[in-house]
Amino acid sequence: MGISEIKNDFDLLIEEGSIAFYRTAEITVVFLSVRGDLINVFTRITFEESGDTYTTKFMTQKLEKINDDISLGIIQQKVSLDNVKSAFERLMDLNEWVIDGRNIEIDTLRVVDKVLVPSSLGVKVNTALKSAENDSYIIEFFSEEVNILNSYLTDVEYIKMYKLIKNVINIDFKFLKDRIGNIIFQFPITLIKTNIKFLSDQVQIEANWHPTLKKIPEVEIFAYIICDDNIVGSAAYSGPLNAKKILECGNSDGNPVIFIKKKDNNLFLSFCDNFALNLRADIKLNLRKVRTLVGEDPINLYRFEPGFRMGILTEPYIKRIKERKYDELTDSLIKEKKFVEYSVDGTDEHERALSDIRSIIKNNCENGVYLWDPYADAQDILDTLYHCPCYNSELKVITSSKARYKTTAEDWAKQQINILKSNSDQKGINLEVRCQESGGEFHDRFLIFPGNNYDKPRVWALGCSINSIGNSHGILIEVKNAQNILDAFNDQWKKLDKDVIWKYP
Repeated sequence: MGISEIKNDFDLLIEEGSIAFYRTAEITVVFLSVRGDLINVFTRITFEESGDTYTTKFMTQKLEKINDDISLGIIQQKVSLDNVKSAFERLMDLNEWVIDGRNIEIDTLRVVDKVLVPSSLGVKVNTALKSAENDSYIIEFFSEEVNILNSYLTDVEYIKMYKLIKNVINIDFKFLKDRIGNIIFQFPITLIKTNIKFLSDQVQIEANWHPTLKKIPEVEIFAYIICDDNIVGSAAYSGPLNAKKILECGNSDGNPVIFIKKKDNNLFLSFCDNFALNLRADIKLNLRKVRTLVGEDPINLYRFEPGFRMGILTEPYIKRIKERKYDELTDSLIKEKKFVEYSVDGTDEHERALSDIRSIIKNNCENGVYLWDPYADAQDILDTLYHCPCYNSELKVITSSKARYKTTAEDWAKQQINILKSNSDQKGINLEVRCQESGGEFHDRFLIFPGNNYDKPRVWALGCSINSIGNSHGILIEVKNAQNILDAFNDQWKKLDKDVIWKYP
């Protein structure tokens, strides 16, 4: 889509009665101040229906220091539609972003065609938007390279910046790194509020139109029911949507997807999917009894009574489909080494576990491999990280004094170095090992792949140390909160900068 078409979309979205009745726009700018120059970190422009405007105000009490030369600031203002349209067109035509007459430096941005962002849970970009309870259209300008910020900030300073931003405007860019450097124009849809209910084989849609609207517009409604990736029921309607509309879908055994589109401008007004069909009503009965523990507060007891269930779980054939999909998911997790169980029957499966770990390393090691294991020694490193096929990939190990038992730290370090030197020619090896001798003990074991600006980190929990994995019952599993574990590893790594056992080359 060309520049003129995107400008036309902008005009259509802010047109009175198109999807809302906007009168102003709130502009929130997160920026870095570098020796007097302002650099865009993130900007959000949210269109609103309130008529009040206000001049720039600081959301931070002062510029927050990142390092000696760089500080972070967050400002906000509310401007007229004419002002924001002028800024939008300047951004489109000249790739310039100006607030209050001050130029804010930006990378070369790529504008993306308008996108509908559902208010559904799990839609990641919603965490960067305002009024996420509404569906919204956005027009987003993407900083595809983030060259300017990368030239100023280290990885550690990025993390510091993320924390400062989250404390002020509750956007966690640690999990939205792709939005750093971007400018988002957000158009919340307020023309209609819908209440959707699922009744047997019917979908009931209750519509509450904007009070300013003089005439109810004609819409198109599409509803379909998905089960096992198949469309098992559907319905459609075209015409004015008054207070209530009931659609006959035929088969209710699945998850519904419903969207409403305005006929005169072809814009979506509402999108719903994955809402709760499997309703349950359970009861907790207060027994008015307590359990007492010596020296502690009493514990109030209740009885749990499972109640009724509504929805697709009541159908036996749906249960069979769910069981098959669960088996498929389990097989997939095992195949991709995301969930592997060892020694279920007591068999020693240490070599199998090592083979799986090497496979995981081989498939994920391009950006580095970190091992966090309090009992890791040279042989464990040879058995795992030395199997990384990526030349010069960054290998890091944090071990602890637990690994050396009764040996002195100096003797143990020499022993480990000799083992590593005598068992490999070190070709392509880029390894550093640090040992925690004191402080709070750590227990968990992780295999960490740090990722980069384009690839998210990945982390596997080992369950037990490398030297004993698979010897007894245990589970190797990929964890979801990879970034948090990586951050914790990096924090600990910095603390151990004087506890290096070996660094090669």
